[in-house]
Amino acid sequence: MKPEILREYAELKIKEKQIKVRIDELNPIIKDEIVNAGLDKLPTNLGNFNIKKIKRWTYSDEVDSAKQNLDELKSKEEADGTATFVEVEQLEFREIKS
Repeated sequence: MKPEILREYAELKIKEKQIKVRIDELNPIIKDEIVNAGLDKLPTNLGNFNIKKIKRWTYSDEVDSAKQNLDELKSKEEADGTATFVEVEQLEFREIKS
């Protein structure tokens, strides 16, 4: 394995984490300014910023109870071997904390 490939990957993953943090900081600021301006779309020379409405559902106690029962059944089947699984390899990188 070439060390430069490992170094490049690690550096990109670290930058990705930093970029995500900054995006998460900017998102509510931009959203609030667009909404406060009474807009649902803000075109720029780089692209359009859109305010999108999404549905967030709240369910009855009956549905919540059924979900909890399902989760318990899944756990039971995992524990007793009824449920099956496949293992998939995936690469993980963990930054050294300084």
